Amino acid sequence: MKNKILSVIVDVVYIGLLIAGLRDPQSWLMNLPVAFIWLMNTFVWLTVFAGMAAVMAGGEAGKKMRDKLARLFNRPAKGVLSRAYGWGLKLLIVISLAYSGWLITLISYVLTVIVFQICRSMLAEPDAA
Repeated sequence: MKNKILSVIVDVVYIGLLIAGLRDPQSWLMNLPVAFIWLMNTFVWLTVFAGMAAVMAGGEAGKKMRDKLARLFNRPAKGVLSRAYGWGLKLLIVISLAYSGWLITLISYVLTVIVFQICRSMLAEPDAA
């Protein structure tokens, strides 16, 4: 329960910063979400590269890494409202970054979201072998 409350507080603050960034795109308030986006982009890309290296290595290590990545990327199915909230937040991030002029960050974010979705779909498929 405590984690859920903390998660809601962080979401509300993050959304508030994005909206404040829309209101005043050149303020320091937009720098905090941008820094968080770069941090998450770095985490996703490092995880993807580590997973690719382990899977290419094959064997037991590749299987263990695939299982760990599947646990990390594939969360239990959510309801329609949760999915709509997730895509709405992604849309708000894209709009905020575009409006405030963070174009390199916007391109990096969109590519990261695409790679993340591809990894989720690949890890959801059962092994062919």
